[in-house]
Amino acid sequence: MLGPLVVERSGEPVAIPGGRARKLFGFLLIHAGSAHSVEMLTDLLWDGHPPRTASTALHGYVSRLRKALGGEVLHTAAGGYQLALEPEQTDSGRFVALTGVAQASPDELRRSALLRQALAMWRGPALDTYRFEHFAQAEIAALEERRLCAVEEAIEADLNLGRHGALVPELQRLVRRHPQRERFWAQLMLALYRAGRQVDALAAYRRARSWMAEELGIEPGPQLRWLEQAVLRQDAGLVGESPAGSAGGGEAAADPGSAELALLSRRIRGLAPDEWAVLECAAVVGRQFTTAAVRALVSEQAYPNVVSQLRSLSARRLVRPMGDGYEFPHPLFHQAAYAASDPAARAPLHEAHAHWLAAQANPVGELIGYHFEQARASLLTLRSPDARTRRLGSLAAVHLGDAGTRAFRRADMASAADLLTRAAKLLEPEEPQRLAWQLAAARPLRTLGRTAEAVSVLLEVIDRAARAGDVRSEWRARLELAFLRVTASAGVHPEQDAVVVAEKAISALEPLGDDEGLALAWTFVADGHAQQGRLAGAATAYENAARHALRLPAGPYDGIVAEGFAIVLTEGPTPVAEAIAECERLLGYRDHPQLGVMRALGVLYAMAGDTAAARRWLGAAQTEINRRGVKRPLLFLAHDQARVAMMAGDPAEAERHARQGLTTGAQLGGDEADELNAMMLALALSRQDRPSEAEAVASGHSGGSAQDIVRAAGWDMVRSELRASRQAWAEARELAAKAYSVAARTDFAGVRADAALTLARACHGAGDLPAAASYARIARDLFAAKGNVVMLRSTRTILG
Repeated sequence: MLGPLVVERSGEPVAIPGGRARKLFGFLLIHAGSAHSVEMLTDLLWDGHPPRTASTALHGYVSRLRKALGGEVLHTAAGGYQLALEPEQTDSGRFVALTGVAQASPDELRRSALLRQALAMWRGPALDTYRFEHFAQAEIAALEERRLCAVEEAIEADLNLGRHGALVPELQRLVRRHPQRERFWAQLMLALYRAGRQVDALAAYRRARSWMAEELGIEPGPQLRWLEQAVLRQDAGLVGESPAGSAGGGEAAADPGSAELALLSRRIRGLAPDEWAVLECAAVVGRQFTTAAVRALVSEQAYPNVVSQLRSLSARRLVRPMGDGYEFPHPLFHQAAYAASDPAARAPLHEAHAHWLAAQANPVGELIGYHFEQARASLLTLRSPDARTRRLGSLAAVHLGDAGTRAFRRADMASAADLLTRAAKLLEPEEPQRLAWQLAAARPLRTLGRTAEAVSVLLEVIDRAARAGDVRSEWRARLELAFLRVTASAGVHPEQDAVVVAEKAISALEPLGDDEGLALAWTFVADGHAQQGRLAGAATAYENAARHALRLPAGPYDGIVAEGFAIVLTEGPTPVAEAIAECERLLGYRDHPQLGVMRALGVLYAMAGDTAAARRWLGAAQTEINRRGVKRPLLFLAHDQARVAMMAGDPAEAERHARQGLTTGAQLGGDEADELNAMMLALALSRQDRPSEAEAVASGHSGGSAQDIVRAAGWDMVRSELRASRQAWAEARELAAKAYSVAARTDFAGVRADAALTLARACHGAGDLPAAASYARIARDLFAAKGNVVMLRSTRTILG
């Protein structure tokens, strides 16, 4: 909905029928969850003049939509039809929920991150496909207004964080597109002033005033007029925090200077009791609030006067109307009102608002949890933990933890890490659920590159679980820690080989029927088989992992399994055409877009000689990684991009991708993928006749390990090529022969073929032409059987 219409099912695009069927879908989508009668829908589709056959035609449109969408989405209800979608199943629903959570947070850094994350979901104008339909206009206007409000709030938060310099270009574009929005002009003036451009700030005011006079016949509002005077007198309150200042941002604001802040505090303290009662409730709800939310919190005595008191507060400029409610005109107004509230009074208001939110249609678990969390925090400023604070902590943890689990399943790792970590901290150390939330938080922390935090969490879980006799949690944590040991250099204690840990975990978890732990353990076993060159064994282990993962709700474990199957198809003997067909079937495995499968398709299409298709698939993988906001998959994508570039005969492009992968790996503190990208970089440099640089890269890496013979063989091939570039043919042949002896024992078809070709080149350079031809024929036959037409051509230089 946040752009042209895009519908996906199981991660694949769904083609919505055109004409009236598409119009019907658009109307039901806008009103998802509500049933509409046949009479009303036919009237809509035929603009008030339905023919006698309209009902029959409508049923036909519904049938076509059900065929496209799946029968479980479009329901017959109340003599009509209803699109059964939860808010989080639409991008607009997720956007509204995310901006709502952002507005409730008093933390500027968090608010900025959440708002920018929400805005990144937009792909174009709201409901662009239905921009000419009258039934969509109200929703389009509402969504676009929400978008602009979110932009304003994100910029406000960034200004308070001292990011004024970077905001100027964005604000200049915004005032050109939306000159009627005074808040953008005010923000531009403030950003310019803080960037040391006082003259430009005053020029911006003059442009705003000129446009309003010419187009609207009015003067700028009081906020802009005040800001002009504040700039002229160089009000100290406009300076704010510099980017090097505290993470929470400064105390300066776009409109209130230091003198006005003092006035604001006095104005709040001077409010009549009825006015304060309403303002206090509004401050608890958040920066933006509805009249209904405030009414639910005030006392019975104050209830009848809420509307009049809000109007009075608006007249005092402490709040201002916005949509179907009000907002504090600036974060400092909200913070001042919230701080003026006694924690003893604030705690029950937060708790009451959480219960009220839970009773609304489509409740947002993260927001409910936040208010229980704040109720607990308010009480803890007054007294030590007691039964009530523990109860509030438990309520908050349930909602935050459940929201974090949902975020993890939809691959929103940043939200998952935040929510699950907060949920765990709210519970007492001895509570079993605390271990569960900590364990759940470790995976997104690791995926985000926050390895040290993940290690710390896992070590605590192992210790507490062992003392509590919680076998399930202990072995799950040991598995995660073992995985970290083999994928990162983050100071993880090298206790045991990951496969050994996995086999012990399987023995411990099988009697408990722990499908999640067993799915994870079997993926480790699969990885061990792959490192030893046994793809058939890896495939069997992935099948075992899938058996357990299928008993769980769809989630990231399915991605591990799908990627594992894709690796077996790509690197094993399965012909390219067959592997592509199988991977395309895996794309929507468990109704989720499978990132690893997209990458595999990119490599497979490159083998088939279709570089354009290969790059499209890798581009799709890049888009999915960006959508999820994760870092570690970028390392493997960089390797695949470099690999495809090498097959396309572009080592310079391969070098760029490999270097980017290594840079990202360094930012994450080191990763197993660094070896892959270093290997590709050395090869790309060698193919550009830069042997000294290639040697420097190769000398900085170990060349694999006893556990990973496939990678060790890869490094021997790279070093053989480097020796060949110096015409050290004896050394080149020795290294190539070593690689081939290892590769020949594996079922990695590509590695075996590459090793044979490397040895053929070394023999050819050493003058042993019969041996060169023999190994070249082996490589040719392997490449031909795989269907790798690109590498098949490379054998012709020896065989003719």
